[in-house]
Amino acid sequence: MDQLLDFPLAFYLPDHFPLLFGISILVSVGVVCFYAKKNPNPHFRPGNREICMISMFLLMISGGGCWITAKMLDSGIDPVKMGEQLESAQRQVFTERGSARDGNLPGSSGTSNFAEGPDELPEEIREAVMPK
Repeated sequence: MDQLLDFPLAFYLPDHFPLLFGISILVSVGVVCFYAKKNPNPHFRPGNREICMISMFLLMISGGGCWITAKMLDSGIDPVKMGEQLESAQRQVFTERGSARDGNLPGSSGTSNFAEGPDELPEEIREAVMPK
């Protein structure tokens, strides 16, 4: 427990979280105020306990959603670079397994090297496909 207290709170929260959470709280307050006064008859309006429950529910949902959104904004993922890395990794795997010689790269019209027999299959697939 002492190790948990050594880090500041900003270590656990993404950079955009306070802004997003502040905006979501303003929206949630508007929703709760509308819900509290939605019925013109005071007898059928929700009570204080129900309003508190709805407020806590909105607070939990908006906090989680804001944390996820802020994590995604702060991740710094470059989709173009990831696509290039994926293509190079696929080409490397195809080349290492020898299927590049058969023309089995994406976008080419070649036969699959799995048609040669069960000995060419990886061990995990061979155990799942072949009967014992």
